[in-house]
Amino acid sequence: MLPVFFIAASLTQLLDPSLHIREEQAILAIAIGVLVSIPLIRVDQF
Repeated sequence: MLPVFFIAASLTQLLDPSLHIREEQAILAIAIGVLVSIPLIRVDQF
């Protein structure tokens, strides 16, 4: 359940129209989210 919480929080920030981020920042944020979530999912057997 914890990885879903992190992913949901990241997606709400990425989809916020008032938040102006560059494409590189969005890709980096997604990559960091994936790198952090995969070990959590593997450990939690999610």
